Amino acid sequence: MTLSEVAISAERVVRRFGDLVAVGDVSVVVRAGETYGFLGPNGAGKTTLTRDEPTTGLDPVSRSRVWQEVRRLNRELGMTVFLTTQYLHEADELADRVGIINHGELVAEGTPSELKRTIGTDVVVVVCEGAAGDAQRALRYLRFVQRIDRSGQTLTVSVSDGRAAISPVALALAEAPGVGVRGISLRRPSLDDVFLSVTGERIAAPSGSTDGDSFTAARHP
Repeated sequence: MTLSEVAISAERVVRRFGDLVAVGDVSVVVRAGETYGFLGPNGAGKTTLTRDEPTTGLDPVSRSRVWQEVRRLNRELGMTVFLTTQYLHEADELADRVGIINHGELVAEGTPSELKRTIGTDVVVVVCEGAAGDAQRALRYLRFVQRIDRSGQTLTVSVSDGRAAISPVALALAEAPGVGVRGISLRRPSLDDVFLSVTGERIAAPSGSTDGDSFTAARHP
């Protein structure tokens, strides 16, 4: 990538507050004309170099107008947009590339499609009653299971063919001693699944109906 193709370049950024390392050796390059999503929960370190969450508290209509303007700036005027957010759906919809930051470290980066492909083609979601660990062990050795992530009583099971997998998953859980199941569903992978796989946690939605996000836009000469 040539210098003229780069709109933002930050190399080995470190920010400390006493003994707390808010950002640890993070490097980010944003191409001219792209929308780059910086994704992470509160306290992850994404506010260092940027303003954060200016639309918190807006009603859904006002939020939609903000996102329309972000798209217009990028698509019609060719502006580079650096988006910091914990709103997973909007990062998926708006960003050309996404960087996931957690505890001050950049733990994953790529296009939304690339990141979701690391999870699998389909996801079977199992909501357990009782011992989720026993349910996880019951599914671990099914040949079509690519990976299993656990968050509380919910298992996210990555598979290549969800329609073919969901019945054997249900049967294995039904036959496992002491395992109770509240529900099983099938869906495509999301950025929330990616975040869970690389950090072991899910991003908790902020209180209320809105999630925090911000953007910085720059026209490239």
